[in-house]
Amino acid sequence: MHLPTLESLVNCFLGPYKPVKTVFAQWLPNFIGKDESRHLAFGVHFLSERIKNFTPAQRNLLESKIVRWGELFTAAVQDPKFLVVPSLDSVAIRNRCINNINLRLAKIGFEARIPTQS
Repeated sequence: MHLPTLESLVNCFLGPYKPVKTVFAQWLPNFIGKDESRHLAFGVHFLSERIKNFTPAQRNLLESKIVRWGELFTAAVQDPKFLVVPSLDSVAIRNRCINNINLRLAKIGFEARIPTQS
């Protein structure tokens, strides 16, 4: 399945406003994406080191919180108005987000996973 790029979405909405397109389609995603990826990498590293020192009870408590937050997230994204953009497959985007979260949970060493939607 082909998902539209952010640049193609910006082109649809902003048309002739090239300077605005440059900011929203190139600069912001690049700068914000790099910054957020650093935050995520630090969190994955820090948690994977930290959980090595957890007792089984602490680990079970954290795993149960992951499951609970996953349930809340899943309930929120099931709302059809959650992500409505013409020509955008919102279910595919939600599932990609959930798969990314699950990948990070696995890298950290957690067994809990958030179920994807069909």
